[in-house]
Amino acid sequence: SINGQKIARSIDLSSRVAELQPGTKTTLGIWRNGSSREVQVSLGEAKSPVKVAVSGAGEDSGRLGLAVRPLGKDELRQLQIDGGVLVEEVSGPAAQAGLRPGDVVLAVNGKPVKSVDELRKLTVKGSKHVALLIKRDEARLFVPVEIG
Repeated sequence: SINGQKIARSIDLSSRVAELQPGTKTTLGIWRNGSSREVQVSLGEAKSPVKVAVSGAGEDSGRLGLAVRPLGKDELRQLQIDGGVLVEEVSGPAAQAGLRPGDVVLAVNGKPVKSVDELRKLTVKGSKHVALLIKRDEARLFVPVEIG
């Protein structure tokens, strides 16, 4: 929670924090090792996240329909993963397949994704279907996406 307001998804936390000014003192409710507690924090100023639209070659800018960004070291540690990219925006084929902002793309067709460039390369190979392994909350799911 943030200032007593429940957070259902990780993306909700980001948007609520973004509404606050740097230097604001706030209370976070956290759950760790089977128990909850509140911590007082002072917000710092974040660097602008890099959003990258993942698309195919040439003019096909909507090939997959994802805007993603790399995960920072703290995010990787918190999520307990070695790599992946965070989904910021979803449209087109990815939205039809059920992907959502806040999902983390871990692999494409069984090949691990460690960066935005790797995701782009793995989705431009001419295939009309890809299987994305995503992390959503505590679950890992395979999501087939038809991109042809």
